[in-house]
Amino acid sequence: YLQTVYDTFTATLPANVAGRTTLKGLDFALAPTWQINVNFNYRLPIPMRGAWSIGADVPFESKRYVDIYNTEQTAIRAQAFVNGTINYTAEDESWSAGVQVSNLLDLRRPQSGNYAPNNAGTEPLYYAGYNPPRVILFFLNLGKI
Repeated sequence: YLQTVYDTFTATLPANVAGRTTLKGLDFALAPTWQINVNFNYRLPIPMRGAWSIGADVPFESKRYVDIYNTEQTAIRAQAFVNGTINYTAEDESWSAGVQVSNLLDLRRPQSGNYAPNNAGTEPLYYAGYNPPRVILFFLNLGKI
């Protein structure tokens, strides 16, 4: 949990799209109020040599602003992603192999944003950078775990 708000602000701001003259009462940039990560790992009860295990994690982040002016058009909304893994480890732990998946649900969400104040016109141009799509990683570890 993180609470960030400018209680006082004495600097003079340059001209800006938001028309702000002070940051008093605004949130700090890039500071979500909540960040939570829930995860689990489970060894499957399969009667065999070695061990199969599965796991998942779900990181959550509440809304955050990407600029000091708290511009709503570039704000990053609350979001959560699901990542998962399944792997096998040899009985003597001399090797393991598995699959890891990031962004299992293949969600596309803005992670950053900004704007060009004057894009050859009167309206600013807002743009965002997005997270990677689903990524699947196959791995083989030939070292002792």
